[in-house]
Amino acid sequence: MATTRAFPHYVPPSLEGGGVEAWRHKGESGCRFVPGSIFKRNEHGHILITFQGLQLSGEREIARAGEAGVHVTRYAKLCLKSGGVDSYDARHRLVAFREYTVAVVPGSEILDDSVRSTEALVRLAVKKYHYKKSPHPQAESLLRAYEKMFGGRFHMETHFESVTALHTPIGCGDSHPRVLTGRLVGSREIDAKWGSLSDLWDSRGCFIFEV
Repeated sequence: MATTRAFPHYVPPSLEGGGVEAWRHKGESGCRFVPGSIFKRNEHGHILITFQGLQLSGEREIARAGEAGVHVTRYAKLCLKSGGVDSYDARHRLVAFREYTVAVVPGSEILDDSVRSTEALVRLAVKKYHYKKSPHPQAESLLRAYEKMFGGRFHMETHFESVTALHTPIGCGDSHPRVLTGRLVGSREIDAKWGSLSDLWDSRGCFIFEV
């Protein structure tokens, strides 16, 4: 059996306050816990993930992932090490130690595979649920959220196979700018997929939006 390693200085989400008692005592924000779940949900039923920004450089993010046993693909590395005006270091880092919360929206909320585009998913999140519009979340949000999702419990509960942040795409040397995505089933991996407005997405994935 493969050895599971944690990200450096990463503390897994606390189990305290979960389960039935938390479901019975909803907070004023409308957030709630599903019985038997360790994940908090909002009034739409979307899981909420909270994390702090680290403001690391792309090079340091690659090293951090490697220390935790997460494979970073060639295209993800190109995004993280990009030197363009839309580069990760210039445009996509969060504020260090500031707390952020993202909502997890299932791709399957758009039933028709032929219209589940980047544009349609963003419109769903912004117009229907009033989540923040692009460029939120920034690319670092994917990396921080993935650290709290890849351990197995999230996939077991939700059955999502991937998580993606539909941030402003990052150029990585070819004609297709990309957005960061993380694999939630099988081996742990950070990848970068085409992220133009017209690009289509699989129904088995989920997408994070800042609330």
